[in-house]
Amino acid sequence: WYVNRRQIEALREDWSDNGKLDAPVPLDILTWPTRGNADFGPNMDFTQTTTNPMDLVAPFVDANGDGLYRVADGDYPRLKGDQMCWWVMTDDTQNTLSNHLPFGCDISVAVYLFDCPSDQLLENTLFVDYEIVNRSQNRYSDVYVRLWNDPDLGCGMDDYIGTLTQSNAIYVYNRTAPDTGCGGNPGFGDQIPVSSATFLNTALVGHTTDDMVPTNSLLYPGNPADPNGESMCAKNLPMQDQRSVASAGPFTMNPNGTLLFRTAFAYHS
Repeated sequence: WYVNRRQIEALREDWSDNGKLDAPVPLDILTWPTRGNADFGPNMDFTQTTTNPMDLVAPFVDANGDGLYRVADGDYPRLKGDQMCWWVMTDDTQNTLSNHLPFGCDISVAVYLFDCPSDQLLENTLFVDYEIVNRSQNRYSDVYVRLWNDPDLGCGMDDYIGTLTQSNAIYVYNRTAPDTGCGGNPGFGDQIPVSSATFLNTALVGHTTDDMVPTNSLLYPGNPADPNGESMCAKNLPMQDQRSVASAGPFTMNPNGTLLFRTAFAYHS
């Protein structure tokens, strides 16, 4: 589901003048997947999961306080930022890749942006919030949340990666200049940015390549400008398509417990 500030402001203005909606309601606002929405359904097929769709509650503003989402009553999605996409995933189905038993967890995802030309860092940051809900009756201990990353910076075959431990962030930078395109991706030429992924509300406890199991080692924490530092640049490692896994934890999840995991993906000129 996709919503933006302009849509919601228009909807609120339409409803406030006479207590009813005169203009057509955008489909994603009309079908917003939350409690009591009689118009919920057209955007998603729930036949593969046993989770009650009424439990997959997207955030909303309850104008009349009845606990139910009714656009006709003046309710509307609760927006983060100026543009937001929201969806939900569940592992309460067959795990065909891992062949493991499901945890019985749902993960709702909010991806959002701010329109802020006066702040270039904020203008070039994509925020992603993961809300993990334990729908099972099991208590899970030593839970780690791991973020898999495939950071193609222009051409993905000439990138290096590192860890900013003090900022709970991982980042990717170019090994060579200029950055030429490859594999259908355009290059950045001589104006090569750095891209980062930051854990906003939890510590970064591990950063490894995606073929390494340990969760508590931090990959290349040194400054790439230091010829003696612990970095891919200092080691002059061969080029390849870099992938890595960043970890947070351990956490404990009780039945019906919720874990909020907030991240930010930024473009630095």
